[in-house]
Amino acid sequence: MSLARGRQGLLIAVSVAAAMILLSVSVANAAEPRARIALAKAQPGVFLITGSGFPAGTAASLAVTTRSGKDVGTARVSADGSLKAKLKLNPRYSGLIKVQATAAGARAGASFDLPAKPIPLKLYDETAPGKGNEVANLQDRQVIDVSSLGSPNIWALPGSGVKSVRFCLDNGACRVEANAPFAMHDDEAPEKWRPSKGRHTLDVTGYSTANATGKAVAHTYVAFQVGSGAQPSKPSTPVTQKPEEAAPSNVPVGGKEVFVGDFETGDFDQWSNNCHAVSDCGPPSIEIQSKDTRNSKFAGHFIVHDGDTPIDSGERSEVRAEDPGSLVHNGDERWYQVSYKFPANFKLDGDWLIVTQWHATNDGSPPVAIEIRNGDELTITSDGADNVNHTIGKIPVGKWSDYVFHIKFSENKSEGFVEAWQDGKLVVPKVSMRTMATEEAYLKAGIYRDNDATGTSEVWMDNFRVTAP
Repeated sequence: MSLARGRQGLLIAVSVAAAMILLSVSVANAAEPRARIALAKAQPGVFLITGSGFPAGTAASLAVTTRSGKDVGTARVSADGSLKAKLKLNPRYSGLIKVQATAAGARAGASFDLPAKPIPLKLYDETAPGKGNEVANLQDRQVIDVSSLGSPNIWALPGSGVKSVRFCLDNGACRVEANAPFAMHDDEAPEKWRPSKGRHTLDVTGYSTANATGKAVAHTYVAFQVGSGAQPSKPSTPVTQKPEEAAPSNVPVGGKEVFVGDFETGDFDQWSNNCHAVSDCGPPSIEIQSKDTRNSKFAGHFIVHDGDTPIDSGERSEVRAEDPGSLVHNGDERWYQVSYKFPANFKLDGDWLIVTQWHATNDGSPPVAIEIRNGDELTITSDGADNVNHTIGKIPVGKWSDYVFHIKFSENKSEGFVEAWQDGKLVVPKVSMRTMATEEAYLKAGIYRDNDATGTSEVWMDNFRVTAP
């Protein structure tokens, strides 16, 4: 199956939660045996779709619908009529998800409801089994110090309606606690919990019955840092450009910051760990590095080689934002600040390469994209709406360049517009165009290129910020 340009595929990323409960399965099948699908949790953020009763040797179309939109991919049906597919999920997501599998007339679907109720977490120093001294609340992206604690532990306080809690630390082994207070580490275990310094993740799900069965009614996912001598704190504020190298003051931006994707957290949390690349969120396709940045601590580095097609359409290495502030709707006005750097020897051997796109929630090309054409020309394109393009200019290779894109999002050409600045200079004066194809659009950044392109493509990205009026 070949998807339209700009569309993400199912087998790499669909943003749903790490703790999922199967509520219902619907089947409609013209042939026996009846087709069925099921979803099983492999680890936080990773699920397996399995199916049976499909026509042998066919290719099943898999469609997943969430509140972020619809994604479509394929899975090969084996000789025994079974199929398997891996679903990469955003562990912070909550809401309804629908899965539909279709192959040669056989169809099976399932609906899942994900808990939206958060679970408060606390860091405790347990002085005796079943007792403890509260040290601090544990929240997402905090820094904690456990070096002075005699017996550190993390407690979940989900409230009424929860009979058991499942803890999964660092995507590894999980533990079920059926007795309140719900503790991550067994206080009767012979060894105390001694986390290593650095980044850790914790996935916590509360269930309506004992032994992590029944309905999932609450869920929390946190990423935290363990340091020495540090106090629990908010994440560090993003590093901005030096004043003398900031964009000139005559370049307008919005007064309200609604999304930051500058990688200054040192990880992909800002982008919901939602990466579309053959190496997932990590090298060699995507990495966060500190060697070459735009006056900051970290920058994103994206690279694509021949054949890097992690999903059904296009060679790519991208991140996709799931934060509500990154989504846009008809009538929204936004300013996008971003710095790009292309290698000194950059040359596109292909028809197109996209570095940032605002994609509709249906299939097709993006209504707005920042795209390279004609080998080395940066343009604003609208293949998914008006089918027009506006040239920004030649790519300044071998050095960082700062951009501001001002976009009014609308399905109406008379209301939508774009304009752009490069290094403080207006390069695309305001021009009217249709900038939406559906009611909502989502944001992706990195590299997405023509399948016929050859060679290696790479780009560095930094200081990505979105503001509104």
